[in-house]
Amino acid sequence: MKRIVIIGANSFLAQNFYTYLTNVHQSIEIYLYDIQEFFSLNKSIYYQQIDFFSIPSIEKINFDVDYIYFFIGKTGTTNGFEEYKTFIKLNEEILLNVLNVYRSKKSNACLVYPSTRLVYKSSKLPVDENAIKELKSVYAITKYAAENYIQMYHHAFGLNYVIFRLSVPWGTLLEKKVDSYGTFKIFTEQAIKNKEIMIYGDGSDLKTYTYIEDVCKVMFSPIVNNMIYNDIYNIGGKEYSLNEVVEVIAHKYSSKIVHIKWPKISESVDGGSTILKSHKLDLLFPINYRKIEEIEF
Repeated sequence: MKRIVIIGANSFLAQNFYTYLTNVHQSIEIYLYDIQEFFSLNKSIYYQQIDFFSIPSIEKINFDVDYIYFFIGKTGTTNGFEEYKTFIKLNEEILLNVLNVYRSKKSNACLVYPSTRLVYKSSKLPVDENAIKELKSVYAITKYAAENYIQMYHHAFGLNYVIFRLSVPWGTLLEKKVDSYGTFKIFTEQAIKNKEIMIYGDGSDLKTYTYIEDVCKVMFSPIVNNMIYNDIYNIGGKEYSLNEVVEVIAHKYSSKIVHIKWPKISESVDGGSTILKSHKLDLLFPINYRKIEEIEF
């Protein structure tokens, strides 16, 4: 039986990952940890509140496991200019605290870390893991720093790891179907509330969209089957323009689409296209990524 720790258990990605594991892979022992007092999905399973700024508290985590999934952190782009201290504390300091306890416990667990497309320079051509980096937000800087901390611990102390770079996860495995992530959630909520769906710019920017169950599948199966190790992998999906995504949502809810001018700061940190080339991962673990048109949301 595989044993898994999920740090940041109340995050959107972690809740979906836990749901995926319990639905598909029953023979797994799961330990959940987060800052909050309770696990929001199920209070009857193993969950422990942790103060991640306290080493004695972090030492309560079970490091004698096979895999540690690190989902804790803060997201956002423009908010980083005002909340930079929070980004650094949640995305860097907590990780370093956990890594230091991991080392002191002499753990052999493989650390699994989700990173972001935002480390790459925008491009209409698919970008692989070695593509040019351009860190335009505090969020991107802290995520790229975290990648480097993990690789530093690998070289210095033999930490085993897998880093995934995600583009735009969408959809949910949770009971509340309205729940999703990022721009997809914003557009869906606008449509459900009979509001106009607001798009920045002309809507031509291209992104890789990955259904959340496909994200979970990729973050679990190739790892536990020892297909990938000690490397960085882009997670693929389907390529859509913003217009194409919104048109699917608008058609379902009979919503009106309105294009508005990009706010200058928002365009500077999150404008442009990013298409993730996932060839390295696809060769090892081929997957038929789902289309937005195929899934009920």
